[in-house]
Amino acid sequence: MNKIIIDIFPISVFFLSYNYTNDIYIATKILVLLCILQLIFLKLQKNKTDNIMVLSTLLVIIMGTATVVCRNDFFIKLKPTIIYLGFAISMLIANVFFKKNLVYIVLHKKIKLPIKVWNNLNVSWICFFVMLSLLNSFVAFSGLFTQKTWVNFRTFGILSILLTYAFIQLLLIRKHIKHKYLTNKE
Repeated sequence: MNKIIIDIFPISVFFLSYNYTNDIYIATKILVLLCILQLIFLKLQKNKTDNIMVLSTLLVIIMGTATVVCRNDFFIKLKPTIIYLGFAISMLIANVFFKKNLVYIVLHKKIKLPIKVWNNLNVSWICFFVMLSLLNSFVAFSGLFTQKTWVNFRTFGILSILLTYAFIQLLLIRKHIKHKYLTNKE
């Protein structure tokens, strides 16, 4: 639970500061500062920081700094697209070239599934992340949506879509889950 709070805290403050100031540059400065402080705090606490969080935070710092310095929101709007496309490409490369299923690697200790289901999940999440990156690009750059709409979409839309997709995946795989606490009585 603490990890979830740590993960959503910066984007929540970004959302609140944007809505309070109506200024993407102030909100971005606050986001970058919070991400830096968050990494320092986690390192001082000797908490293990996962690579995805570090990469995402570094990308926020780089894209956020570019946004503020160039006075162009393009960079901060592009960050989710890069992250989600990066997830998809990493999962695809791991699977195709290294025969590693990243969904399996992350979840196999918590859920037992047949290998075919793991493979289907991996492909499904690759497609999902590509779709999410395209959707963010559409909302951010199509010209059909305001900056405020993108901020709301980034904060609530992407999170809602992600949670809904994960829940649907769970419903689809539940019949395949092998419960380690069940005994075979044949």
